[in-house]
Amino acid sequence: MSVYLPETHTEQALAAEGSPLLSLVIVNSDGTADTLNCIESIYQHPPAVSFEIIVVDNCSRSPCLPLIEERYPLVRHL
Repeated sequence: MSVYLPETHTEQALAAEGSPLLSLVIVNSDGTADTLNCIESIYQHPPAVSFEIIVVDNCSRSPCLPLIEERYPLVRHL
């Protein structure tokens, strides 16, 4: 499954130079569907400033991180 990511959103997600102005941190614990929906919602309604999305996985047993890496390569994860 591919996700449509408009070019302007990609540009906003990446800081032009230096660090992004906004870091959005999502904590996940076996909530794959909710986490993916949250990320999709952020990209559909992006902040007006440069941003990054960071997903913190709290020992999930679900395959959330591989799905995020595949669908949203700009999202960082811990």
